[in-house]
Amino acid sequence: MKIYDRNIIQKQLEQIYTHNIYSTVPTYIERKKISFTNKNKLKPIAFYLPQYYPTKINNQNWGNGFTEWTNVAKAIPQYYGHYQPHIPEAFGYYDLRNVNIMEEQCNLAKEYGIFGFCFYYYYFQGKTQLEVPLINYVNNSNINFPFCLCWANENWTKKWDGKDQEILLQQTYTKKDMEIFISKISKYFILDNYIKINQRPLLIIYNAQGIPDLDDYIQLWREFCLHAGIGDIFLVCAKTFGLDDINIINKFDACVEFPPHDIRLENKIDYSLLTNKDFNGTIYHIYDYITTMNNEINYPLFRCAFPSWDNTARTSARAKIFSDANPVTFEMWLKKIIRFTIELHTSEHRYFFINAWNEWGEGAHLEPDRKYGFAYLEKLRQCLEE
Repeated sequence: MKIYDRNIIQKQLEQIYTHNIYSTVPTYIERKKISFTNKNKLKPIAFYLPQYYPTKINNQNWGNGFTEWTNVAKAIPQYYGHYQPHIPEAFGYYDLRNVNIMEEQCNLAKEYGIFGFCFYYYYFQGKTQLEVPLINYVNNSNINFPFCLCWANENWTKKWDGKDQEILLQQTYTKKDMEIFISKISKYFILDNYIKINQRPLLIIYNAQGIPDLDDYIQLWREFCLHAGIGDIFLVCAKTFGLDDINIINKFDACVEFPPHDIRLENKIDYSLLTNKDFNGTIYHIYDYITTMNNEINYPLFRCAFPSWDNTARTSARAKIFSDANPVTFEMWLKKIIRFTIELHTSEHRYFFINAWNEWGEGAHLEPDRKYGFAYLEKLRQCLEE
């Protein structure tokens, strides 16, 4: 076993945090129940992952009782100073079949200025997956929190990467598939608390460029909703998998950022700090991105930030880690996004997104953890009020 000099390690850790902003990073922030005012009519929407209860396909492929928490709880640090595992604080390792948890989540989100949730919607070859929390959400009379849907149209794979190897559930695109898809998802569009832009239900497509015959299916979806009396839908493509084809983007009403997709940075890995000699992932500094963000956009865009990103829980030694992500860098990012949103969107359309409310397996969660507590939520509320 290699022996490390503690003084050398400490010096190297200090070199990682070269920017003076890190001297102001909070540790644990308690919940602050104060009235919230949103004078700029900003509407942050947080992506919401429903994979926190056992399902048949997960039991078959990952073992009986598997949920997202299974990976989260067993994550281990890959280098000195690496924050893992992320341990939930406010609600514990919850089960989303318990609708009382969702009530509490909505109350907390509203308290800190979140406008609504965007649930991932999973549809494969005529069938939906992980829909129980969404069904419970809309059927609970105590929940009237705004929501919308994002069709997470990527393959389910053993590697959690949505690609074409070790596929558990594959996305297929036929006219019949798309007819069933829109008939199933559109029943949510008519609900009073479904988020609408100009009275048009908001639907996000996660991987637009992965859909063959896209023009035909967009037309099919729009015509179905018009004929069903729903009206025209407000279609948004997510900026994922390197999407920069303006011809695809212009088929939609708008585009939404989806970091860490489309963030291109230099790998800042320091091999001398690794505690896992087999680590072959990537380590980035989000500060480098925030300080060079490009605002020269020539299409309708909703911006998006993540509180932090570290998918060690899912991918272990292959992880993508933003080692300097913390409440202060999140605040910096939010301020840039809010400025952009106020300048480019009218007061009725000041939406932006956060990835995510509860992506614990990817280290991207506004929900409080034991390290920072309510610090990320507090930074969000402060930015909205300022």
